[in-house]
Amino acid sequence: MIERSARKSVTFDQPFFLEGYGSEQPAGTYEVDITEELIEGLSFLAYRMVSASIVLPFGGAHSYQLVRIDPSLVRAAMEGAKAAGE
Repeated sequence: MIERSARKSVTFDQPFFLEGYGSEQPAGTYEVDITEELIEGLSFLAYRMVSASIVLPFGGAHSYQLVRIDPSLVRAAMEGAKAAGE
């Protein structure tokens, strides 16, 4: 299976809850690592998002953690940005 990964800035218009993280995250722009896999058997190249992780501040000013996030939250945020004309 062929995969590709990218880090994108994603804007969440609404506060969101991360399962297992324990607290709601404020709306804003976050760096998100996205992994997509090639959809095989098509006559053109197409990928689907299979996992996503978000970069969140942790503790001190220069400390961050990478937390898994439901890909559907990322898709909804990206689709909302497209609808708003970004």
